[in-house]
Amino acid sequence: MFCPKCGKQIPDGIRFCPECGAQLASPAPAPQEAAPAPETPAPAPVQAETPAPAEPPKAEAPAPQPQPQSVYPPQPVPPAPKKKSKLPLILGLVGGGLLLFVLLAVAGIIFLPKILFPEVEVDFEKFAGVTFEGYDTIGEATATFDRQGFLEEYGEKIRFDRKSKPDNYDGSPAEYLLDNYFVNGYLNFDDTRDLSNGDKVNYHLDLSSSIPDFFNVKEESVVSKTISFTVTGLTPGDPFDPFDGLRIVYEGMEPFGRASLDTTDCIDFIRDGYMLELDPETSENLKNGDVVKVSLSSWYDNAYFLKNHDGKIPTRTSAEYTVEGLAHAVTSLNEIPDDKDQEIRSATYAVAEKWLNDGLRSNQKLSNLIDFGRILVYSTEPDATKANNTLYEVFRYTLTATSTTTGSEGVFTLFIVVKVDNLTMKDGELTVNLAKPTVVRHSYSFKQGNWSVSGNYGYHTFEEVQNHLHPAANSGKAYDEINFAF
Repeated sequence: MFCPKCGKQIPDGIRFCPECGAQLASPAPAPQEAAPAPETPAPAPVQAETPAPAEPPKAEAPAPQPQPQSVYPPQPVPPAPKKKSKLPLILGLVGGGLLLFVLLAVAGIIFLPKILFPEVEVDFEKFAGVTFEGYDTIGEATATFDRQGFLEEYGEKIRFDRKSKPDNYDGSPAEYLLDNYFVNGYLNFDDTRDLSNGDKVNYHLDLSSSIPDFFNVKEESVVSKTISFTVTGLTPGDPFDPFDGLRIVYEGMEPFGRASLDTTDCIDFIRDGYMLELDPETSENLKNGDVVKVSLSSWYDNAYFLKNHDGKIPTRTSAEYTVEGLAHAVTSLNEIPDDKDQEIRSATYAVAEKWLNDGLRSNQKLSNLIDFGRILVYSTEPDATKANNTLYEVFRYTLTATSTTTGSEGVFTLFIVVKVDNLTMKDGELTVNLAKPTVVRHSYSFKQGNWSVSGNYGYHTFEEVQNHLHPAANSGKAYDEINFAF
């Protein structure tokens, strides 16, 4: 049979449902049947005798029936069970729901951002750059980072980590990354100036390693690196030669020559700016064949010209010039050209003649004045403060004197010397100052009987002239000599 309340199958004849405890209605009594006799074997075909079954009562007059005997052993009647409470079930369901909610929330916190905002691989190098400006050879470089391009590409992709979003910040995470975690891009100092087209410069992309800790940026894309760029686009300078039109002026006598600059024909800013300088070590004490060095002043480099003179750039910063045309002290009589030779003789002869005539006494007479010889004494150790050569013109003459007491006459041969200093040659021309030749002072005296003739400007013999004028050994002087009488 089945419980009419909970529907569970239960044994027949019980009064209470063992499952839900509901009371059951008593069943109608069934006709009593005689208990079957134990079966015993009997010889066939005779059937064992069994009592005839009792006739069932007539339906027209039912009478109370005795309770049928249960085939089960008698059981104690259990007390009516208490109705089970649904609170534990409800609490269990609520707790389970809460636990599930918490797990889903935790999973959402951990995994939902990664699902909605996956990690981004950022190409920082793509936005690194270098700008070049200025003129070739003095170009300048500046490290750049394309901030606008970066924000356009990653502005909607980069997100804050859940713990790193700053308070009161209205900008995008990408902007915050650039402003606070992107360290910088920079160039070495030597890579920022004096550049030429084709040079290489190194851009250092310096990134903070903590970027992946605060943003949804893949760690492997945050790598500091050095990027090489080739210099291009610098404006070529307009070349010019700063020494064009320069003239070197040489003055003086070698080896004491001096050099100076004449910039009259140079380009205007060179001429007016006094930009050229002589090397002081090669501007004095010069002789022909020496080298003079001229350079642009160190104040004026390529950058100055390019920036201040319409992109001009000097093709060179120094120049060398060979000294030529300096006068030199004559050291050989053979250097004296014929025309100058005659000029010197005539000038010194006139001086000697006048000097002698002016010094004659009333009892003296001059005759036979001739050019006898020439001695050139020159310095082997030139000195700019002194004469470095002297030409001595030697003249011989006859002096006739009459004694004022006896009336006797004496004839004497004497030598007079006239000198000229600083004979120089320049470009094949001899320069000599013949305005003031000087008579060499030297005393002489002749005895004639009981009277004598004397003076302060004469020599007895040519040998006496030589002994007086020849330089001493180791004096730093030498001489060249010619005797016209031989």
